[in-house]
Amino acid sequence: MFFKKEIVELIKTVKGIVLAIIFLVLGISSPLLTKLTPEILKMALADASPEEAQVLSAVMSAPSSLESYSQFFGNFNSIGLLVVIIVFAGIVANEKSKNTAAYILTKNISRTQFILSKFVSSVVFVFVSLVLAMGSQILYTKFLFDDNLIDIKYVMLYFALLFLYLIFILTIVLFSSVITKTVTSATFFAFLIFIVFNILPSVPKIGKYMPSDINNFGIITQAKNIGDLAVNIIIAVICLIIFLFSSVKIFNRQEL
Repeated sequence: MFFKKEIVELIKTVKGIVLAIIFLVLGISSPLLTKLTPEILKMALADASPEEAQVLSAVMSAPSSLESYSQFFGNFNSIGLLVVIIVFAGIVANEKSKNTAAYILTKNISRTQFILSKFVSSVVFVFVSLVLAMGSQILYTKFLFDDNLIDIKYVMLYFALLFLYLIFILTIVLFSSVITKTVTSATFFAFLIFIVFNILPSVPKIGKYMPSDINNFGIITQAKNIGDLAVNIIIAVICLIIFLFSSVKIFNRQEL
């Protein structure tokens, strides 16, 4: 089964393991950094002048679970999403550049099966990695901050929306990998499309409906509810279907 081969390949090439480790580190480090930062600042006060100590004391606040999740949100969006793009950018382009795609397709595997197997295997690894990240984030935050500021059901809702957003990102990566011939160009185009979708929210009138807004920390703080993001979710699903369908159609017509 080609899907099974893709899962094994992601483990053997260490790509899937690297992704899981980085996600896990993000999940563990966010609550730890939130907890330790005030302590580090207090140590800095020992050598500070009275005026500096007064200023630092004024800006210091007791760490909370809300800050822990905010830290995770910031780290994930600056590191986690970029890692997903880099890890999976060559998912198809690498096979084409090494001329292994044409060989694989002689093994009674359709081009559509080839693309979908690669896509589903990447989704599986992202899901497992995200479970590790969110699981460690929840456990460490609960252990370090027993303040009950965060309702776990909203964390779960955010997890679901974040996973949907990552699937959307994966379809962008897959599409970029299909339309290019090298890993470098695939990475470049994936980043380019990703940046465009992150710029679009600043466009008047249509910006508030862009897919990137489903990755919204306001869900955890209850500043936003699922109804506020209904249009964004629909557009995200439509966009990911378009990217996935386009990837299959283009690959079916390519000469390998």
